[in-house]
Amino acid sequence: MVNFQEFPQDVCDKLGCYVYSLDDPNDKKPFYIGRGTGNRVFQHLREAEMKETKAGNFRNDKLDKIREIWNRGQDVDIQIHRYGLEEKEAKEVEATLIEFMSLYRLMIVNRVSGIAPERGNQTEKGMITQTDAPEARLRRRNASMQDPIADEETDILFEPERSNKTPKEVIAELGAPAIDIAEPSILIRVNQQYYQGISKDELYDITRQYWVLNPKKHKIKYAFAVYHGIVRQVYEIVRWIPDPDSNRWIFEGPVAESMQHYIGGSVSRYVKYGAQNPIKYVNC
Repeated sequence: MVNFQEFPQDVCDKLGCYVYSLDDPNDKKPFYIGRGTGNRVFQHLREAEMKETKAGNFRNDKLDKIREIWNRGQDVDIQIHRYGLEEKEAKEVEATLIEFMSLYRLMIVNRVSGIAPERGNQTEKGMITQTDAPEARLRRRNASMQDPIADEETDILFEPERSNKTPKEVIAELGAPAIDIAEPSILIRVNQQYYQGISKDELYDITRQYWVLNPKKHKIKYAFAVYHGIVRQVYEIVRWIPDPDSNRWIFEGPVAESMQHYIGGSVSRYVKYGAQNPIKYVNC
């Protein structure tokens, strides 16, 4: 029996429609693109466990690929590329990703290409098997959010808070309790530089520098390091130091021991999806 994770019901309730890929862990390339709700993404793994169904032998290119990965002693990598979508939006995103894969001759096992074939470069031939496919990766990291010129947050079409996550990261975000912050604080989103397993010193360094701030900074007592909407650490601000080569600032201060109860909480009440500015002032 292969062990794999599923979304808890409370996460499913918040997830909406989403677009996902099943990736080969060896080369990190997607071999299947799909969309769904609830635990649809995990249904493929359950099907791959089955030998037969009422319809007969349960075999196709997708399931054979999953079993091949399992036979290597590995797990299928799952990437949630976008969630919180309406059904129409999910169809568009799915079709676009399949078109992209087909255009660059990357191997996928989708039997259909999505919707609106007259609007893109789709194929209806199932698996693409060109052996000299160019090295490319579908997933992209969050766009740079490091230049917050404006004080007010603005909406953008690309919403990194709802993009390119593993199921574990989705569960951590959507299953996290929303927090109420009582203290004068600054939320600093470190989406671009944060990574799983980051050291305490690295997290401190990417959180404290370098930021364009307004005069509210003098009222701030605490800095929250936030990744994908979840608090990763809280620091007590001792002082702000100007960068001599720019109009940016860096703070100094220790971990705030009295604020550790905020770690693991969601800042969804303060940072809306699509916010461009990585800085958010709270109670200032």
